[in-house]
Amino acid sequence: MGPASGGPNRSGLGQRVDLNHSVVVLVGRVHRRVVTALNYARSLRPNHLVALYVASDEEERKRMEADWKRFGFDVDLVVGVKSLANILHGQSALALKLALLDRANTVVTSVPFRPAEVPEAAGRGEQPE
Repeated sequence: MGPASGGPNRSGLGQRVDLNHSVVVLVGRVHRRVVTALNYARSLRPNHLVALYVASDEEERKRMEADWKRFGFDVDLVVGVKSLANILHGQSALALKLALLDRANTVVTSVPFRPAEVPEAAGRGEQPE
């Protein structure tokens, strides 16, 4: 007896599976595209959402943390350390993707950005450029 006859679906196909997943949004600086990326990430309904920024030095880290706070993002910002920045050497997105590709149960995706898609509202408070 299968799903067509009203019986149990033993194959597991077609059954809803609740996923427990985290989403990391790589951030290069604060701008409207970050708002778009965070909105998309929220639409995936993750259990955990975080923004990741890789700073080249302590001054850059402080500046980014201040900007993040000033614009009132409701997502935690994690700032990578200088040694990580040296490893990535300007190829943050590519290096992160490559590092994650071999992880079990991990999906790595890129979402293209089109300027016409940027909403006017940009979070709570001051709008990024």
